[in-house]
Amino acid sequence: MAKKSESNDRRRRIEEIKKQQKSSERRTTYVFVGVAVLVAAGLIASAVLFGGAGSDTLALNTFGVPQADAGCGDVVEADKELTGQHVGPGVEDPKLAAIGQVSYATTPPTGGDHYLQTAAPNKQFYDRDDDILPERLVHNLEHGYVVVWYDKQASGDDLKQLRGISKNVSDVSSAFGPKFIVAPYTRGDFEGEKNIGMTAWGASRLCDGVSGEAIEAFVKDYRAGGKKAKAPEPNAG
Repeated sequence: MAKKSESNDRRRRIEEIKKQQKSSERRTTYVFVGVAVLVAAGLIASAVLFGGAGSDTLALNTFGVPQADAGCGDVVEADKELTGQHVGPGVEDPKLAAIGQVSYATTPPTGGDHYLQTAAPNKQFYDRDDDILPERLVHNLEHGYVVVWYDKQASGDDLKQLRGISKNVSDVSSAFGPKFIVAPYTRGDFEGEKNIGMTAWGASRLCDGVSGEAIEAFVKDYRAGGKKAKAPEPNAG
């Protein structure tokens, strides 16, 4: 009888040990799951704040020269509300469709009539050989883009710096991307023999050379969502 009682006691102890082991395993699993959730949340937060986990995005002020050394003039804003209508290819009105080139009030342009078709939203840099028309880019300005133009005197290093900037401008939103384009300007000289012009709808700033710091400040103020932005259709692509 005593042996049977001892056997029962051993079984009970074994069962208790097994239960304790299972409970410990469950707690360990919960800990691992909790840590995994926290890590995932951290990665998501990093993606939102910094453009993605493992992102190698560079600060814009690391490109070109400091703003103080770029020979930039003041930002010039339009003194009245700008308007624009669609002209050129694809427009139904024959008179408007016949307009192939618009004479803009500023160089480079900051608004006005424009083509029905915008420049591609997924292309941030245009070479001189790309032959992108200002009439298309002005439509992008209407949608809240910032366009940085370089003239025929801009150097190869200027273009290298601008290309780098175009790859590192943060998105205005996940839906619309950076709303930022760099393009050549061939229809005249910038005022004051400047070589770089940054424009948004109704605003412009000209510089002698490339300053990522100056471009970043202009984007912050005048791109769609900026505190000084005036684009009439900022929510369009």
